[in-house]
Amino acid sequence: CVRRLQGILEDDLTGHKFDNKEYMTYFTLVYNMCTQKPPHNYSEQLYQRYKKAISDYLNSAVLPAVREKTGQYMLKEVGKRWQHHKINVKWMKSFFSYLVRRLRRAALTQSLTASRRA
Repeated sequence: CVRRLQGILEDDLTGHKFDNKEYMTYFTLVYNMCTQKPPHNYSEQLYQRYKKAISDYLNSAVLPAVREKTGQYMLKEVGKRWQHHKINVKWMKSFFSYLVRRLRRAALTQSLTASRRA
């Protein structure tokens, strides 16, 4: 789903968009990978890949595209890439929403447990 999303962004949003069935396939995959019992729970690995996918896209596609331009063309490229970044983050957040909720819940539980001990 990450490569496909980034491909859509690189094609200036002209390619096929995600339909409901495809979205649910990706969401369900993430959900299933996060709800298995250890050692088959992949929440932490998915979270690391989630962060890496956004970082890699910015460093490998966005930064070179902006750096190769100057003046007003650079500003236009920054504006375009900013719009694409917002779309990228929106879709990534949607695909991985269960993971994000799960990790927030775990962090809150750890925080509450630590404060009770103190």
